[in-house]
Amino acid sequence: MPVKGEIGRHAEFHRPKWAWLPSIAASGLTVSNGFHASWDGDLLASSLRGQVIARIRIVDDEVIFVEHLNVGKRIRYILQHPDGAIVLWTDDYKVLFLVPAEGGMGFKYVEYNLSNADIPSSIQQKSISAIQNCMECHSLDEHDSVRAPSLAKVFGAKLGSTDYQHYSDSLRNDERIWTRELLSDFLVAPETVIPGTTMPSSNLNDPLVVDAIVSALDGLKNDVSIPPAERER
Repeated sequence: MPVKGEIGRHAEFHRPKWAWLPSIAASGLTVSNGFHASWDGDLLASSLRGQVIARIRIVDDEVIFVEHLNVGKRIRYILQHPDGAIVLWTDDYKVLFLVPAEGGMGFKYVEYNLSNADIPSSIQQKSISAIQNCMECHSLDEHDSVRAPSLAKVFGAKLGSTDYQHYSDSLRNDERIWTRELLSDFLVAPETVIPGTTMPSSNLNDPLVVDAIVSALDGLKNDVSIPPAERER
């Protein structure tokens, strides 16, 4: 049969809002609602060849971004359970339930980073515990600076540059950049490094723990990517 129009140009049909090249072999589609507030309203597409979940944000009838979440399995079907969990049916006959990581993805990344760092296990545990203490005030999610400045993108950023509204004058007016050396010194002795800061003493005195924490914060400045948390039933 003759083909009307140019191949691949959709001259005779409605053009797609988004296309994957190469194809991820999309296998299912659902709307996220109640899994996590930051995902509400996003489309979740499962895939066979891609072995990913594609999170699709649509605004004003246009796709503004697509995030690929690696699962590492061919996904045959996806839906959202009434309790909020994302349910996946895989080609190897497994049902996976995905739930938000406790403490947010920022903490999950830091925990994963530190647990797999080439440092003694005692330093790993002390560093994770110290980060949890920081999280009593600070968030590891990029856009959460309500109680205190977010630590998600602090490494390499200008001092006092988050959306936090209650910086001390000394920190807000400081034009320096958060380098490894400056962060390390500040964690050990905040008032000495930035006189007038409201940051209390962290009581961190082990240089190995301080270095591990700063390395984890360095990783957070990039896109967080970890193997997905999953439960098999």
